[in-house]
Amino acid sequence: MSFRWVRTTMLALAGTGLFLLFSFQSPFVDKYFEIVKNLEIFASVYKELNRYYVDELNPSEVIGGGIEGMLYLLDPYTTFFSEDEVEDFRTETTGKYGEIGVDIMKNSSGKIMIYYLLKNSPAEKAGLKIGDEILQIDGLSLQNKNVHDINNLLRGQVGTKVELLIRKNQNQSQKILKISLTREHIKTSCVSHYEIVKDDIGIVQLKDFNPDASKEVKQAILDLTNKGAKKIILDLRDNPGGLLSEAVNIINLFLPKGTDVVSVKGRTNEWNKTHKALNQPLDVEIPLAVLVNEQSASASEIVSGVLQDYDRAVIIGKRTFGKGLVQSTFSLPYNAKIKITVARYYIPSGRCIQKINYSNKDETSQQEKSSTVFRTKNGRIVDEKGGILPDILTTTPKEPLELIDKLTKELVITDFVLEFIKQKPAPQSPEHIVFTDKDYEEFKKWVTPKLTECKIPIEETVQELDTQTTQLQSEWVKKELSLQVEALKNKINDIKIRLLDENKRLIIKAIKNQIALYYFYEVGKSHLSLLDDEDVTKAIEILSDSSKYYHILNPKKQ
Repeated sequence: MSFRWVRTTMLALAGTGLFLLFSFQSPFVDKYFEIVKNLEIFASVYKELNRYYVDELNPSEVIGGGIEGMLYLLDPYTTFFSEDEVEDFRTETTGKYGEIGVDIMKNSSGKIMIYYLLKNSPAEKAGLKIGDEILQIDGLSLQNKNVHDINNLLRGQVGTKVELLIRKNQNQSQKILKISLTREHIKTSCVSHYEIVKDDIGIVQLKDFNPDASKEVKQAILDLTNKGAKKIILDLRDNPGGLLSEAVNIINLFLPKGTDVVSVKGRTNEWNKTHKALNQPLDVEIPLAVLVNEQSASASEIVSGVLQDYDRAVIIGKRTFGKGLVQSTFSLPYNAKIKITVARYYIPSGRCIQKINYSNKDETSQQEKSSTVFRTKNGRIVDEKGGILPDILTTTPKEPLELIDKLTKELVITDFVLEFIKQKPAPQSPEHIVFTDKDYEEFKKWVTPKLTECKIPIEETVQELDTQTTQLQSEWVKKELSLQVEALKNKINDIKIRLLDENKRLIIKAIKNQIALYYFYEVGKSHLSLLDDEDVTKAIEILSDSSKYYHILNPKKQ
C-alpha cells in the first residue's frame, strides 16, 4: 500500500464528504465536516510518519494498526480481514476444506496431542487414538509452532494426502510411526446426541445452528417419539449459536405457522425485519424443557428466549451469554472484507438479549436503566438485563469449575486417563466404567505436583501484586510484602487441593467422561454425562410432574 494510494483515497473520501457537506443541512453538515477533517488529519499523520520516522514503515502494518484501533472502539464482533486473511475467513465460515477428523492441543509439556477423535474419520480408520502425539506433518517439525498453525497444516483440499509422524501412547508403547492420510470433507451433525433419558422423556443435544440444524432436531424428535417419548428436553448448553434462519425454523417446530419469532432492528430500514414461523409446526403441545448456560449464545438465546416469551417451554440452567448483535460482511477494495455489527435482535416480549452496551464500553445491559416491564404471553415478568434468565436457575460453585476446566483444557485429566487405562481392562460400555475411591486417591497424588501450572483466575491478581511488589523502592516494604505474597501463593495451592476434595464427584465425572470419550467416542461420553447431570435431573423432575410444569408456565391459572 503506497502513500499515493492513501492520498488518492483520502482525497476521494474528502471530495465525497464535501459533496455531502453541501448537500445536507445541519446537523448532517457538522457530522460530515468532522469525517472529512479527521480523514485529512489521518492522511497527514501517515504522510509525516512516512517521510520522517527513523525506521522504514510497513504501510500495511501501520495503517492496519490504525484500522484495528478504530474497530477496537466499537464491539468485538466488528472485524477487518485483510486480503491475506480473507481465505482463512471464508474457509472457517463455509467449512469447505479437507480434514482428517482430529482436534489437537498443546499439553503442559509442550507436546502436540490428539485430544478428540471423530468416529469413522480418516484418522480413526488409520488407527490413531486420543493421546497420540504428533511429531511432524509432511516432514515439518512442529516444535515452536502454535495450535492454529498446526491446524492449518492438517487441513487442505479434499482428496489431498498428509503424512504424519506419530508417537503412539497406548499399552506402554512409545512406537513412532509414519501414517499417510487422505483429507476428507467431514460433515459433523449439529445434533451431537439424542436418547430417551427416563421413561417417556427424550433429550436432544444441539451443539450449533449450522445448515440442517432444524432438520436434524426434527428428525431426532421424531425418532424419540417413535421410541415412546412424550416430553422433550432441548439441550442448548455451550451452544455458541449460528444461523438465524435455523433458530427460527427450530422455534417453528413448537409454535404455530405465522407466529412472530424475532425482530431485527438497526440504524437503517434495510436491516429492520420481523421473522415469522413460515412452516407447519411439528408439535405445539408436547411438554418442553430447554437447558442453557453461560456459553449459550446468539441463536441459542433466541430459541430459549422466544420459547420463554410464548410460555412454550420451561427454561432451566444459568443466565445465557448475552449476544444479541447481528453481523453482515461487506467487500472492500483489494479483496479485503469487513464484518460489521448492523443490528440487534429483539424477542417477542420486547427484550433485547444483548448484555453489554458497547457504545458505553461498560457491562451494563441495553435495558438496565429502562423502566419497562417485560412479560411473557401468560403475563409472567421476565428479566431484561441481557441474556436469558432461566425460569429455574441452577447454580454450581464457580471455583471448582474453573479448576476442572483448567485440568481439562491443559490435558492434565487426559494425561492421567492415558496412564490409568493402561493398567485396566477396557470397559464393555460407558456404564461399565469404574473409578473407585482408591483410584481417586491415586489421581490426587498424581495431580498435586501439577496444580501449580493449572492457574485459576485469582492467581492472576496475586501475580500482578507480586510484580508490583518487586518494583517498590523501599527495601523493607518490598521484603515484607514479598513474604505475604509468597504466603498467598502457597495458600492458593492449598485451596486447589481443598477444591479437589470438596468436588470429588465432579472430578470423577470429568475423568469417567474422558475414559468414555477414549473408548466410545462422543456418543459414549454424551450418554455417560447424562447419567449424572444436575440440569437434566431437574428437567426430568419438572417434566415428570405436569402440575409443576404448567404452574411454572402459567402460575395465574393454578
